[in-house]
Amino acid sequence: MRVYGYARVSTKKQSVDLQVETIARYGKYAKIKGEGVEVARVFTDTASGKNIERQGFQEMLTTLERNPLEVGAIIITKLDRIGRSLMDLIRISQWLREKKIGLIAIESNIDTTTNEGQLFFHILGALAEYERKLILERTEAGKEAAREAGTRFGRKKKMVDIEDVKRRRTAGIPMTRIAKDMKISKSLIYERLRIEKPAGEMDIHG
Repeated sequence: MRVYGYARVSTKKQSVDLQVETIARYGKYAKIKGEGVEVARVFTDTASGKNIERQGFQEMLTTLERNPLEVGAIIITKLDRIGRSLMDLIRISQWLREKKIGLIAIESNIDTTTNEGQLFFHILGALAEYERKLILERTEAGKEAAREAGTRFGRKKKMVDIEDVKRRRTAGIPMTRIAKDMKISKSLIYERLRIEKPAGEMDIHG
């Protein structure tokens, strides 16, 4: 089975050589689903952990999109080489699973090409679903807090001078004109007045 390797170090003072050697040595003696392993290529990155580009990593993913060599797995030395956060690892693992590409982390003793290793994908999938539900709950809690505060999803509640509205109505000024002058909607004025528009009322100013 053909595989790709991926190695990454966080600073330019470090070297990927040890990781590359570890991956090559593993590939020399390992068997995946009963087959020998051919490490077709090892992609590398030397950059800060905060560098989101990771050109070598992106090149590997782009190549796997087409997967001309029918690569069946990616070999890394540790999980933190491929994912810089839990959510990053979940996202990458889900992508690999959809592509039916295994993930082998040598020092972490994870091999998703085995039946036992598939549990790793299931656990990460469960974590992703858990995180999604937490986000939804936080969003709903934020909306509820906004409603209780008299706002609409964080926007400040518009102020309406009710006494001024009443004075204008008493003077015979149509509601349409009042709303236009105050730069608010008629429905908002009625809502604040807590009254219904009298049946048959017409505004001469439209």
